[in-house]
Amino acid sequence: MLADSLGSRNIVEIFNSDRSELYATVFTNNVETVTATNETTITFAEREQMEPETILSWFYPGRTSGHQFVYSKVEEQTLAQAKRHTEMVKVQNERQTTVAGD
Repeated sequence: MLADSLGSRNIVEIFNSDRSELYATVFTNNVETVTATNETTITFAEREQMEPETILSWFYPGRTSGHQFVYSKVEEQTLAQAKRHTEMVKVQNERQTTVAGD
């Protein structure tokens, strides 16, 4: 979810599924894609075994502009070499989502 900020639309807050716990507040840059989809689209970079995947980008349904997550220069170099995959998420209601990968 986008943070409620008057100065920037590029601050993203990541919550658990019922929005009762904030996991992270992160900065993003604007990013464009050629094709809009009907679902929320999130691209991840795979990490070492037992490490969580890293979110690279996030697009709202129907939009070609989205959010590219910002990392340190060292982390960006590592992520550039990582295997990536994209997940399409369709929100069914406020408390339930369906995820399909590529």
